[in-house]
Amino acid sequence: MNAESLYEFFLWASLVSTVGLLLCLGISYGFGYFKQEKLFEYLKNSHAVTGQLYYSTSFGGEKMAMVNQVIHVVARSRHYLHKGTANPKDIKNFPAKLKLLFVVLYWVRVGSFWLWLVAFVALHLSWFAPSQQRPACYCQINEKTGEIDYEIVR
Repeated sequence: MNAESLYEFFLWASLVSTVGLLLCLGISYGFGYFKQEKLFEYLKNSHAVTGQLYYSTSFGGEKMAMVNQVIHVVARSRHYLHKGTANPKDIKNFPAKLKLLFVVLYWVRVGSFWLWLVAFVALHLSWFAPSQQRPACYCQINEKTGEIDYEIVR
């Protein structure tokens, strides 16, 4: 694999990860506007979510932050159960399809972020930048005679 193909790979990786992150943000935004009350109803006994109730009257980014908290509680339920901030009955009674969607959404978001970060660093540091093409000839003006000296490079 040459440097140019690695460069293209990281360009595509950055594009795919950016699309993945934007998709996750859009889904979170949609849940925040249209399904927020239902999410509170599913996790009404979990302090990790009910502690965020002041977000429910907000708009925009606050609602998305609340939905991201719910996604995090559902995707990493063992952590929140161990801390005691999630109710085991709420996690058990959470709808299976929605739980699967939130787990997939969480890991797509995490994977997209790390892929984007690695691609950004690789492209920014030009680890795999295509080599610069040398010009076909070098031109220079001779100061004594005023003539143009050139050399053809093959």
